[in-house]
Amino acid sequence: MPNESKRSIHVWFLGFASILLVVALGVLFNAASDLTEAAVNFKNLTVKQPRFADFVGPQRYELLMKKISKRPPTNNLTEKTPAPEPVKAPTPVGDQRLELDPAVQKTFEFFADYENKLSRPSLQIIKPVVAALEPGSFAELSGVKKDDIIISVGETKLESVMGFYSALSEKPVSELAMRVSRDKRELNLFIRGSKGMIFSGNNTGIKFALPQDVIYITEQDAKKLAEQYKADFMSTIPADWRADAANNLMQMAQQLSNLGRDIVDLNSAKPIRVKSSDLIAWQHKRWTESLEDYFSQRRVLENKVIDILSGLGDAASGFVAALLLFGIALLSYLYSRSSRQKSSA
Repeated sequence: MPNESKRSIHVWFLGFASILLVVALGVLFNAASDLTEAAVNFKNLTVKQPRFADFVGPQRYELLMKKISKRPPTNNLTEKTPAPEPVKAPTPVGDQRLELDPAVQKTFEFFADYENKLSRPSLQIIKPVVAALEPGSFAELSGVKKDDIIISVGETKLESVMGFYSALSEKPVSELAMRVSRDKRELNLFIRGSKGMIFSGNNTGIKFALPQDVIYITEQDAKKLAEQYKADFMSTIPADWRADAANNLMQMAQQLSNLGRDIVDLNSAKPIRVKSSDLIAWQHKRWTESLEDYFSQRRVLENKVIDILSGLGDAASGFVAALLLFGIALLSYLYSRSSRQKSSA
């Protein structure tokens, strides 16, 4: 009877140790599963990109897509339309990702293209009459006067303000030869800048009488605006995220350039002008909010991982202890079994 009692104790001890080992193994696997899930969530955590569709509004964006799908294909063989005055358009980038500086520069090329396309109809009908001169500008110092009518720039005859900008955009020069009409007389004038200066349109000091929303952004203007953007906006974004923010804005600027002329008021169906500055401010605000949300979620996940690692350490310790206990129980059971067999023999 005492031997049976000892046998029962060893069996119960082994059974208890086995159950404890299974429970410890389950806790360890559960902790490992939580860690794997947290790692996947951490990997999938991204900054939510602002979308052009959200900027213009889902309904208006859907309307734009429908209008584009209904555009008739251009047939240059059968349709004769007046050739537009030459304006350099930016090369599309598609979904291509660029480094920070090229992305910002390309962004403002798209903005310039958008603004220039919207202003072109007005610029093509406004006569190139000097409305004002910047005090101390090269044009003023070279003898250009208010109310002068610019007849030609270099060898290019002008009919409109658009012609003036197009001539200088196509061929920037360091010395600008102009022919003007003043008091019914035609004069030849030469605008000379400082050493190394290139005249590209807006840096001559000549001002035209343009409506408030009508502007022309030259390539040099776009470069200056890009540098100003980096100083004013990019400096507020962490360095590791600046290229992503710039590429996001570049994609939106490209969409604005492609769709801008078709953006309409949903109530009146009349075209509306979206300011590039409004898109820049909106995108920066949304990007900053998305970045804050990203870091907030990241902190939550990091704290969760720390808790899981702590629990995983406890689970591993518990599993080792349960494994040792199971080993002792197994050895004790095998020893008692061997002893009973010897006694029986």
